[in-house]
Amino acid sequence: MRPCERREMVEISFFWELPVWIALGVCAAEDIRRFRIPNRVVALGMAVCFLGSAAAGWTSGGLWGAAVSGACFLGRAALVTAAAFPAYMLGMTGAGDIKVMAWLGAWMGLWPGLLAIGTGLVLGAVLALGKLLYQGSMIHRFLYLKAYIGQMIQQKIIIAYYNEGRDGHSSVIPLGACFCVGAFFVKMWS
Repeated sequence: MRPCERREMVEISFFWELPVWIALGVCAAEDIRRFRIPNRVVALGMAVCFLGSAAAGWTSGGLWGAAVSGACFLGRAALVTAAAFPAYMLGMTGAGDIKVMAWLGAWMGLWPGLLAIGTGLVLGAVLALGKLLYQGSMIHRFLYLKAYIGQMIQQKIIIAYYNEGRDGHSSVIPLGACFCVGAFFVKMWS
């Protein structure tokens, strides 16, 4: 078995895991409150996860094990970032959402991380539907989506779906918070 094929979610002690959950909670709260995810908190959470991953690798394989675990952590973060980046370029997610996805994919492992992200996306879709129904703007948003897709096809250019100046915050869903909740559910059921 290759080093990166070990059990996907790196088992780290409570000492390492508690700050990660606190950082995720802060990110979720800030995303709900201000629609922004603080870079410092994401960087701190990723650093703790990286060190926890390297420490777990150290216990099983010394310096080489720590280096391989660290490289696998960074590789998973880069892979998730690359896969999610088109959604950011289209204006469908924020940069903080991409950072949280990379963090979860790197920390939890690819499959559990993707499950957490997928759970977060479903939760975000349910929240968006609820918001559209509550605001009575479902028809308006679907007409906007139709016009957006038509404009991209006609003009053969890629434009951002969301424009803060035009759309305001009324249509924003705190997707980073949804990803954090998804991570909690995956962690509890695994």
